[in-house]
Amino acid sequence: MTQPRFDSDIAHDKSTATFAPMSDAGNRPPKVHFVVTDGNAMGASPPGAKIVCELDENGRSHARLNDMRPGHEGEHIADVIVKPGAGYTITEETVAVASAIYWSWWRARDMHGEAP
Repeated sequence: MTQPRFDSDIAHDKSTATFAPMSDAGNRPPKVHFVVTDGNAMGASPPGAKIVCELDENGRSHARLNDMRPGHEGEHIADVIVKPGAGYTITEETVAVASAIYWSWWRARDMHGEAP
């Protein structure tokens, strides 16, 4: 069985096509653009955060999100393990899940008037 790897074309296409819906207040979190650094790692740096995703030996993705806003640099936001759902690649699922977590964090900051 071939070890899954992140695909840079899929990461680019999914990042471009995926976006969070507007809030009731009319605010929309920024898009999250992932870049594959090698087949086993990819990352994104949307406003206020850093996302690092790495594949493990079981084909799961470990996505770590850290706060990068001034005064909060490197503070932990979330760590999640992503497994691909039926019909999705590990790249597609990781981009979707990590983006959704970022957008949830962004909305929480927005609710407090702190959105990056």
